[in-house]
Amino acid sequence: MGLKLAFHAGEQLTVDHLLAAIPEIRPLSKTDPESVTEVTKWLDSHTKPAGNGHSTTQPLDGKTLKRRVTV
Repeated sequence: MGLKLAFHAGEQLTVDHLLAAIPEIRPLSKTDPESVTEVTKWLDSHTKPAGNGHSTTQPLDGKTLKRRVTV
């Protein structure tokens, strides 16, 4: 989106263009939740937790993330 803003303004891409584009960004989990669910199901059947199985990443929305290793 930032690149589009710069292009339409006839300018080189800058941090200001990227910052201006942030409010327009929508997460894939909101725009295409079916695809996210499909990938998650595939991961559950084709991967195993990395490390000791404890979550080490806490996202802003408070949901627990799992790190995975493809087997």
